Amino acid sequence: MSPRPVAVGVRPSEVQMVVLLTDFGQSEYVGVMKGIVYSICPTATVV
Repeated sequence: MSPRPVAVGVRPSEVQMVVLLTDFGQSEYVGVMKGIVYSICPTATVV
């Protein structure tokens, strides 16, 4: 099973945006999650 494209004409490997919807508030977990995302994909945009 191949991943479903996020947009018509765009391969998933070309999209490097990560959106985190959390309820961590001011907790340090947000920074930890961003650090992990950036360690996996340094060119990602984290929103």
